[in-house]
Amino acid sequence: MDNLDYISKAATDIAAITSGGKLLPKQVQKFEERLIVQSKLLQMCNVIQMTVPEWELDRAGFTGQVLHPDTELATPTESQIAAPAFDKRTLAVKRTKAVVKVSHHTLKSVIDRGQFIPFLTDQLAKAVKRDMEKVIIRGDTSLTQNSLENQLLGLMDGVIKQSTAHLYDANGDPLSDPLIDEMEILLPDQYADDPGLMVLTSRKAAIRYRQSRGQRATVGGDAQLSKRDPMDHHEIPVVGVPLFPNDLGTNTNQTVAILCNPQNIYVGIQDDMEIKMEEKPVQGIYYIVFRYAFDVTFKEPDAVVKATEVQALA
Repeated sequence: MDNLDYISKAATDIAAITSGGKLLPKQVQKFEERLIVQSKLLQMCNVIQMTVPEWELDRAGFTGQVLHPDTELATPTESQIAAPAFDKRTLAVKRTKAVVKVSHHTLKSVIDRGQFIPFLTDQLAKAVKRDMEKVIIRGDTSLTQNSLENQLLGLMDGVIKQSTAHLYDANGDPLSDPLIDEMEILLPDQYADDPGLMVLTSRKAAIRYRQSRGQRATVGGDAQLSKRDPMDHHEIPVVGVPLFPNDLGTNTNQTVAILCNPQNIYVGIQDDMEIKMEEKPVQGIYYIVFRYAFDVTFKEPDAVVKATEVQALA
């Protein structure tokens, strides 16, 4: 095949998985499954496929006392009548774009091996997962837009920035059992018996925590020596998330720890993903453009405790 044949074959392959430039629903589902399978964090979160740019999460519950003595023939007073509280959290996706430069040699190689679509979907999913997870974790709309990374992170506030309801200053101490106890104390009582509670922190801080548990001269300490995370603190798993930062603080050696149920983290992904090949060959170079939109929020922001200035590196 000559160059035009390869371009035509690539365009045909892309057309087979798209309609009007947008990924077909089945391909969207496959792409999202690849994202989730490859992401430790997304596997724990609630991931929603959104059909519109905004999605409202309804919150309803009773915040006060609902039970009162049942006095025969007595009419309940106004203060004894309970009413549910309604609230909403909104996912509003932010659009992102990946422009991938592919040489004619690479294009020819993957097409000859019959791997053009896997090359697009599998490899792109790995790269998108990495950048998307970084935004979900570290996004901060107050960042100065002075680098490509900050321009991406500035699209939205991630889970670290959104965790503001209950804060504990670790003052440079590493993650430890007493520190996690302090976080549990800050958690409001109505969420304390949630069986899905976890401590999410950086991978290196979790390793340090495991090391400290393994140094104990106890049967439990011995067990930690042969165990990878998550390890438990009073039945609360401590989970190291690879893209949690390790470079915070004045000495750039700190991280954060977040106590929450990861199912409280909602990630919305809009299903009109676009992928197309721009036929603008320059010195044998072609461009594949991929557009993707997502957002993240806590459904119950009050059910989150964050410890700051946690030592991640010695």
